[in-house]
Amino acid sequence: DVLSKLETGGAWIVSGAPGMGKSTYLSYLYENLQAKKVAIARHHYSLGLQSLVDRISFSTAASSIIKQIKNSPMNSWLGLDESPEYLDKWIITVGKEANKKGQKFILILDGLDHVWRGRADISQLEHLINKVVPAPEGVTIIFGTQPVSSSKLPNRLLGNCPIEGDRWLNIHSVDLSAIGSWLESLRDSGIANIGGNSSSISEITVALQKISSGYPLHVIYSLRALLKKEKNISVYDIERLEKCPDGDINTYYWSIWTTLSEQAKEILYLMAVTEFPWPDKNSFAKCFDGSQTFLDAYKEIEHLVEHRRSGVFPFHGSLLVNIQQREDFTEARKRLHPVVSGW
Repeated sequence: DVLSKLETGGAWIVSGAPGMGKSTYLSYLYENLQAKKVAIARHHYSLGLQSLVDRISFSTAASSIIKQIKNSPMNSWLGLDESPEYLDKWIITVGKEANKKGQKFILILDGLDHVWRGRADISQLEHLINKVVPAPEGVTIIFGTQPVSSSKLPNRLLGNCPIEGDRWLNIHSVDLSAIGSWLESLRDSGIANIGGNSSSISEITVALQKISSGYPLHVIYSLRALLKKEKNISVYDIERLEKCPDGDINTYYWSIWTTLSEQAKEILYLMAVTEFPWPDKNSFAKCFDGSQTFLDAYKEIEHLVEHRRSGVFPFHGSLLVNIQQREDFTEARKRLHPVVSGW
């Protein structure tokens, strides 16, 4: 559906709840089009703990887009001022060249919902939108955002793409076929022991779809929780997991929170308070007494985090957002700041 809009031109909005795969899809779209030598630029307003750059700043976003246009197959930008304030001139110029070649220049702007959440102010986003919308001839702009109220999005964007209008493209939940294909790829790659004697892949697929309603992030969390136990996955195991029946990953977070030990909760609070990637789980351990107690607690939440070369990250940013919105988060921050300072 999105691919057909690229040739139409104008501005479009891809929307989906946290963990529905919106940013994953837009990243895939960007890489796929880039591999086909399509002139394209992308900016995401939040890379979570992966970036220390102020990605909300108009100057940062505009400079990044201009630099990508310079590196694109289009070359009619020669002589243009590279200052961020001239972004509109760059977009108009590259659109004209793309149009002459019978092509479209594609601009992807993702993570619009992070702007208000991160700063409670959309002026920087509004400034950029005013530079690029309405999309000039020869340009297609794809915006990505979670569902937010109209007050948290720029008026010019909403004027071009009214909420619930035909320029909003919603990401839907995954079906049985998609879940089944994913499970087969995990089995064939040796990542997961799926489809043994107790349950077939088709039975496991149905069980996962039933407890998750096809919510991609919940499907992933569910399987990660089982994989941590290093056992052959069965329908029985899946049916015992926390469910996500209403298509809101926050329901899952609230549900699983009640099952966690106090120390497991404290580890998650520590991640949410500091908002930087901890080097490894041993670094967390130094903030708590009792190494075995810590290790047991860490196992409870290990499916919610991801270990990378640069440290320990939440598997999805919505986890930290959920924790930071809890009533006792302010108290946890006061309690844990001295602990972090000591570490």
